[in-house]
Amino acid sequence: MNSKFKIQNSNFFRAVFILTSVFCLLSSVFAQNDGSEQNQTGRAGTFAITSARIVTVSGAVIDNGTVVIQNGRIVAVGANVSVPADAELINGAGLTVFPGMIDAGTNMGLQEIGGGAAGTVDISETGTINPNAKAFKGINPHTSHINVTRVNGVTTVQSMPTGGVISGQSAVINLNGSTQAEMAITPEFGLVINFPRVTTFGGFGGGDSGGGGASSDW
Repeated sequence: MNSKFKIQNSNFFRAVFILTSVFCLLSSVFAQNDGSEQNQTGRAGTFAITSARIVTVSGAVIDNGTVVIQNGRIVAVGANVSVPADAELINGAGLTVFPGMIDAGTNMGLQEIGGGAAGTVDISETGTINPNAKAFKGINPHTSHINVTRVNGVTTVQSMPTGGVISGQSAVINLNGSTQAEMAITPEFGLVINFPRVTTFGGFGGGDSGGGGASSDW
């Protein structure tokens, strides 16, 4: 009995040790992939992108120009810009530099896995009239979509709720920041209203007998 107990006891502790090791390993993996790693936007300092083709949008294209960035802000753009002595140089030869793009209609931060885990979707509220609903309060700053979008050149978005007649209030956010407050440009930008579809025959929301229809969001 004692011998059997010792064998079983030994197996038990071996199993506990293995499970504990697996748990520690998984904890380490999760710790390396949690939200704290999102929106790591680099380090502070002064940088100069040189010899690049610069699309200024508001003026002519600069074929061989320099962009100086200091404390996270662009402080100089031009063909004959004085580069600070302490600036870290980035060779932009053969590359094009352009201002960040703006996506004026998206659900950024409100939906992580569409059609999947319901807890990751917060794009609409119950009911059809929700003027009080604010997209800004539901935005997840650590969504994986933010980094992917920003890397592809979109730096600012209008995140909008959906559904119902009055969906709620949209927000304009910067895709840089680890909190909602850091990302906020205009937390309450506009009220999203879905007008009923107007058809040629049948009035509002009626059956469409071949005529075109239209709907609007504000």
